[in-house]
Amino acid sequence: MRNISILLIAALSFGAIAAEGSRPPAGDAKRQDSQSAMKKHVLDHIDAKIRILQSAKACVRAASDIKAMVACHEQERKQTKELKEQARAVIQQRKPPSQPAGGR
Repeated sequence: MRNISILLIAALSFGAIAAEGSRPPAGDAKRQDSQSAMKKHVLDHIDAKIRILQSAKACVRAASDIKAMVACHEQERKQTKELKEQARAVIQQRKPPSQPAGGR
């Protein structure tokens, strides 16, 4: 979770720095599409984390004892781990295939 958060912060920071510099040329629609897609992905990821935390909050509120609270925590951790794995899979899909060593 921490690595994904760092990645998202870095991506957002890079975007903010790039926005401060100069505007992309008018014909650079591909860059704008890529930025829009990344922005949508980041916002979707944040929304998913919020849903997980809201669910955990409701679970803890409804918990009648420590065992129930532990179950809430375990469920939240499981959901967070699944979200993290999904985010990693998306990142791996976006990476270009690596060249074999020594191949040109």
